Amino acid sequence: MKNTRSMRGNTQQEIAHPPAQIAPAFKSPDTGRDLAQLLAEKRNAVDHHGHEAQARRQDAEEQLRHRNSREQLIAEKEREIEEFRAQREREIEAIRQEITRIDTAARNANGQADQHTQAQRHAQLAVQDLETVLGAYAPAALELAAQSGGTPPNGTPTSGAHPDATGGYPVPVATGSGPQEFPNRDQTTENH
Repeated sequence: MKNTRSMRGNTQQEIAHPPAQIAPAFKSPDTGRDLAQLLAEKRNAVDHHGHEAQARRQDAEEQLRHRNSREQLIAEKEREIEEFRAQREREIEAIRQEITRIDTAARNANGQADQHTQAQRHAQLAVQDLETVLGAYAPAALELAAQSGGTPPNGTPTSGAHPDATGGYPVPVATGSGPQEFPNRDQTTENH
């Protein structure tokens, strides 16, 4: 019994404390040195690749920052283009509104010119009617009007122009090129 227990105790001690591994014996004296050198090279490679990886990551981060700055520059240029386009569109719209105002003013001026031309015709017809009436019923008044620049008695113009069918001075026709002026009877008289 004692022997059995002692054997079990020895077995447990062997399991708890395994024997130290013995380095293999190399036949060549250079093998150990070569392996140590190889291990040093691999350790150096670990350090080298670690530094290179860190440097490349930093370079990648720098490139990404540069890329982001370029994208921001593009966005700024696009905003400038949009602002420039919006400004030009506002200027174009202002010019169009000005053209509309000018066109409206031109239409109004043409309408007023037509109204004045019509009023001019009506006034000239009234002059002819008055000359006819005065020539028939008040020759002295017609003569007085002729002396002040009007038409002589009997509705005969002093300029040599022939009276129209009503016996008065012809009505000038407006051409739309500006205010119409009637011939100056005094000037035509002086020319003759």
